[in-house]
Amino acid sequence: MPPYQILYYRALLTLSHLSFQYPDGSEPLQDVGFSLPSGTIMALVGPSGSGKTTLLKIIAGLLPPTAGEPFWKNTSIAPFAHELIPGHPDIQLVHQDYQLP
Repeated sequence: MPPYQILYYRALLTLSHLSFQYPDGSEPLQDVGFSLPSGTIMALVGPSGSGKTTLLKIIAGLLPPTAGEPFWKNTSIAPFAHELIPGHPDIQLVHQDYQLP
């Protein structure tokens, strides 16, 4: 066996019936679902408050969805939200505006 292994996934990222509701009752994400094959480039655009950052936080495992489930390489992202340092080890999120201490 070679020292490397190439894995192919039909869908690298899959969102299945994903919804999110904030404590104030606002629901920026309602029944979102899509699959992205490996190598896909996608743009996430929308007006302020439409749920773009919320969706990215859920995908990164930093925020649990209210309903539905995100999958990375056919494995649920949700369990990684309970790690000592929250988030999926293969997914990183860099905010456009960030504050340094």
